[in-house]
Amino acid sequence: MKLLIASVAILLLSSCTSLEDFQKMSPEARAHKTCNNDVTVRHYGSQVYQLSNEINQIDALLLKGYKTRENCTTITYERTSGDKPDSAIKKICTEVVIPINDYVYKFEENRKAKLSIELEEAKDKKQINFDQCFNKVVSMNAEQAFTRFDN
Repeated sequence: MKLLIASVAILLLSSCTSLEDFQKMSPEARAHKTCNNDVTVRHYGSQVYQLSNEINQIDALLLKGYKTRENCTTITYERTSGDKPDSAIKKICTEVVIPINDYVYKFEENRKAKLSIELEEAKDKKQINFDQCFNKVVSMNAEQAFTRFDN
């Protein structure tokens, strides 16, 4: 959900930028704005965000030491409303606590280690793509940078 909100905010902010805005910016500011809007840079940024969230969820799970699951049962029962019988359905749910055993703990630790490697790779790829973009765009004039930004 947070990712969706962040994406919408970036989209709205990027769509409000005009050529005049680009002409007022320094070459570095234009390059920053353009490259932060680059599809590849945004893709890796999204990956960084998702992987960080997964790692945080694993950390929270391992810290708690248990998982919770919702166990629900649906009950159908008859009730009398006035002088005519009426059937009703009620859903009753309870939260079940499931302790984490050694197998699950090790599994989650291994998963976290793999995700951490993927996170570092995504951060590196994002930075490499941003730097390549920046080095190209910083030497462009405002019109060229805006055209690249607007695509």
